[in-house]
Amino acid sequence: MVVVLHTIANTLLSNSYQQLEHKEAIQTIEQVQSQLVSQYSVLDSKLRDWGIWDDSYQFVQDNNSNFRQANLVPSSFVSTGVNFILFLNSNGTYVNGMGFDQVNMTEMPVPQSLLTLVTTDSRIWNLKDINDSLTGVVLLPQGPLILASRPILTSLGQGPIPGTIIFARYFDQQYVGSMSTTLEVPLNLTLFKSGQDQGTIQSSNSTLSSIYVQTLNTNEIAGHDVIDDINGQPILVLTAILSDTNTQGIVTENYVDLSVGVASVAFSVVMLLLMERFVLSRLEKLDTDVMKIGEQTDSIMKLPISGDDEMASLSTSINAMLTEIDKQTVQVLKSERFSAIGELATMVAHDLRNPLQGIANAAFYLKRSPTISDKEKEMLTLIQEDVRYSNKIVSDLLDFSRNIRLELTETNPQRLMRETLSMVTVPEDVLVKDETEASPTLKLDTDKIKRVFINMINNAIDAMPDGGSLLIQERRTDHWVDIVFADSGAGMTKEVSDKIFTPLFTTKAKGMGFGLSICKRMIEAHGGKISVESTPGKGTTFTISLPLNVDSKGDDKS
Repeated sequence: MVVVLHTIANTLLSNSYQQLEHKEAIQTIEQVQSQLVSQYSVLDSKLRDWGIWDDSYQFVQDNNSNFRQANLVPSSFVSTGVNFILFLNSNGTYVNGMGFDQVNMTEMPVPQSLLTLVTTDSRIWNLKDINDSLTGVVLLPQGPLILASRPILTSLGQGPIPGTIIFARYFDQQYVGSMSTTLEVPLNLTLFKSGQDQGTIQSSNSTLSSIYVQTLNTNEIAGHDVIDDINGQPILVLTAILSDTNTQGIVTENYVDLSVGVASVAFSVVMLLLMERFVLSRLEKLDTDVMKIGEQTDSIMKLPISGDDEMASLSTSINAMLTEIDKQTVQVLKSERFSAIGELATMVAHDLRNPLQGIANAAFYLKRSPTISDKEKEMLTLIQEDVRYSNKIVSDLLDFSRNIRLELTETNPQRLMRETLSMVTVPEDVLVKDETEASPTLKLDTDKIKRVFINMINNAIDAMPDGGSLLIQERRTDHWVDIVFADSGAGMTKEVSDKIFTPLFTTKAKGMGFGLSICKRMIEAHGGKISVESTPGKGTTFTISLPLNVDSKGDDKS
């Protein structure tokens, strides 16, 4: 690489230093132009803050002294970096303004030549559109000025336009000096002289006609930028003086050869060490850890994560994949378990129903016997209640194991709730307040929804053994109707509420834990959802959300 670079340098660079000098001069002047355009943009941006302002909007119309006292102050000129702030009305008449000497930090009068220029040149003040603006250079007897104007608007950026605000600052040696410091290039500003001698000016090879390069002597070259005023006439020349790079080329070339050679060796060594330390060794460890995970069988291991780079990101992705695999495995096992429960439930339910019916019939006829005693009747009543409870368990098992099919009919929340409450025995110490309404019309399987509502009400009653209140409300959104059951019972812990819809989970002494899981399936078969919020000691709220348009025909879960 060193040999190739040395050959290229001797073949190309040695014969191109003069062109390089010109190119550097052009690039420098283009940077100067870019810096000047940037300064224009900054000035216009600051002007825009003043122009789109309700206070300015009012001031240009009524010339109130409060605005001048509060805003046309030295700190405003220091923050904006301008020498003059002028306000003109929509007729081009000067309203008010102020001048400020940035060197001595004192107020100064606005030159009459500036006022004459801005009031007579309609391009400066006659801005018709709210997005119009003007930025450029003008030449006054006092010297060149950078000038920017914008229409005055409300703080919302709206018209009608009552006038124009103008910022101006001297394009003087102080300003040029600040640009020179920023660009780290010596700059000089002179007036453009028409017909000036350009016999020593050489081709600039620039796409910008305003730029030209001039060789001053064996050690210096100059890049010139001709600056036009707002009328497109050349008025200023901004010059950058650059050192001749021809005499430094050979020395630079030798330093480059030596530096590239040393850097190449050092870079190679460092890269090998870094690759081994941060990539190869970590890849080897990652490979070992992944193989260990593949060998283990009892539980899901996780990869250690260190750092904040691609390797750490890869380890994080692998861990996320392992977590998802573990989650899916648990769901598969749970699905298999529920599937087995469903098959077993179907067989057990069919086998139990006939004997249960026989026991119920026998108890019924025995109770009708005239010779039976009161004690025996009491025992037969207990048998009948247990048979009914056993039949409920059998029904729950069958409902859990079979697909849910919907038979949709039109109804409304109020009708559903009244029919449901007529089927429930409410204790005297429990107050049920029904606030459902007769709208909207819903298409539901009313038998299944009433069964869900009965379960909600019975659960609420069971949660209030010492009495309480149950509030049933209806809420509507754009596409949903929420039926809310809020009781004042004992409430549940978060651990219990998180599992309340899980099959075979129950907190009651009697029951199989299928009630709420079946209710959840019935609601979801309608395209709805059910949720619970509970606070121990304060009560529980179940919310059943039903869609306004139900087109589902059931689910396929078994």
